[in-house]
Amino acid sequence: MSHDEKIYKKVSFEHLYMHSMRNDENKASFFDLCVQYKNPEALLRYGMVQYFTYVLLDEGLKTIELAHAEGNLLATYLLGLLLICNVDEERKKRGVSLLLSVFHQHPIDEVVQLRGTLRDMMVSLWLNNSIVRESDQLVKCDQGHLHEYDNIVDKWDYFAWGPDDLNHLCDAYLCNREAAFFLRLLD
Repeated sequence: MSHDEKIYKKVSFEHLYMHSMRNDENKASFFDLCVQYKNPEALLRYGMVQYFTYVLLDEGLKTIELAHAEGNLLATYLLGLLLICNVDEERKKRGVSLLLSVFHQHPIDEVVQLRGTLRDMMVSLWLNNSIVRESDQLVKCDQGHLHEYDNIVDKWDYFAWGPDDLNHLCDAYLCNREAAFFLRLLD
């Protein structure tokens, strides 16, 4: 049973931190098998290490993309944020689409939980944070709104809007606000 690929694909890494696997050869081998069998959580964690620690941006994005394709909601959220911070307009548009899909298909409390989980995972990584934000301008507002992006958010956990309020917010503001939360982790 321990050689069944279904186990490697389904095991949860929710309560494991990256640094706890680095120093143990058995844990590292297990993690590598999970990545090999496309475990969504393992792929996400591996992609984060590639992107944030080893500065393998393309490889990291591809691995996070694979975790997203395997149905990992946190990977979808993170991929959207990373693409929003990209200079390429097509990638930025895709990031907006991914992030908005998270907001419009999941309750606000689930999004807040995603933020907390991402924060906890980032704490366990060695960050080369200057590589994340490739562009000073995040998402342009296509509705002609003027937004003040400085001081969009006071702290990571703050999200005062209710579910109905999301329908009345500009997509650019919503995405830039979420990116501001994310970028605070890298300060």
